[in-house]
Amino acid sequence: MWSRLVALSLSLSLLPGVAGAGWVSEWENTAIHNGERLDPERSTVRIAKNRMRIDQPQITSIFDYAKGTMTLMNPQSGVYWSGTIDEYSEQTSKSRNQALRRRIGEDAVDKKAEFKVDLEDLPEIKVERTDEAKTIAGHSTLKYVVLVNDELFQEVWITEEINTNDDIDVDKYLDYQRRSSARMIGKSAKPFNALYRSKAYENFLKKGLALQTTIHHIAGGFERRALSFKEAALADGDFAVPEDFRKARIADVFPKQPES
Repeated sequence: MWSRLVALSLSLSLLPGVAGAGWVSEWENTAIHNGERLDPERSTVRIAKNRMRIDQPQITSIFDYAKGTMTLMNPQSGVYWSGTIDEYSEQTSKSRNQALRRRIGEDAVDKKAEFKVDLEDLPEIKVERTDEAKTIAGHSTLKYVVLVNDELFQEVWITEEINTNDDIDVDKYLDYQRRSSARMIGKSAKPFNALYRSKAYENFLKKGLALQTTIHHIAGGFERRALSFKEAALADGDFAVPEDFRKARIADVFPKQPES
C-alpha cells in the first residue's frame, strides 16, 4: 500500500493563538520482503491537537483522531480526498475486491463478513519488556516485544523521556485503528485486529513514545525508525488542504503504479 502509516503517540502543551506547540519528526521506513530489506523511504511527521500529518515522497496523509477523519493529498497532481475512516476503509476495500476479481475471476471476500470481527477467534497478545536498551534520535529507549500466540510479531523501542499521552488520545487512536483493521484480509488481519483490541497493548502505548518499530510477519515485514524529532510551532494550516487543490476519488489521489 502506498501510504506507510506511522503509529505514534505524542504530547505537547498548546500555546495561545493559531500557531501552537507541536512536534516535527523525521523517519526512515523500510519494507522487508523475504528477509531482504528494501530501499528505505523517508517521511516527515507533524503532530498537534490530536492531528497527525505524514509527508511521504508521493503522498501526504492527514489524520484527525478526534473527528475520526483522514485526508489524502497528492502534491504533484494537486488533488485530494477527505472523509471518515469508515468511508476510506469501505472505498479502498471495494477497490481491492475489484482487483481480486480481475486477477482471479471471482470475489474471494465475503463483503458482509468484512465488517465483523470475531473476538473469540482472535489470537492472544502479549507485551513483554526486555533488558535491551539503545539511543535512538538522541533519546534512551528500552525494547519491548509483542507476541501473537507466543510468536514474535513486533519489536518496539520506547522512550519514556517525553510525556506522550496528551496530544494524541490513545483511546481515539485505537478506535481509529480498530475501524480500519476490521476490513483487513489475509494473514495479517487477525494479528492486527487482536493488537488494537488488546488491553496490554493499550497500556503499552501509554508508556511513552515508540521511536522504532519492526513488524515481523509472513505477509511481509516493515520497520520505521525515528531519525530526529523536535518541538515546533505548528499552525492549523499545516493540517489543512491547500485552497487550490481539487477534490478527487481516492483512486485518483494515489500515484499510478507501473503495470506489472
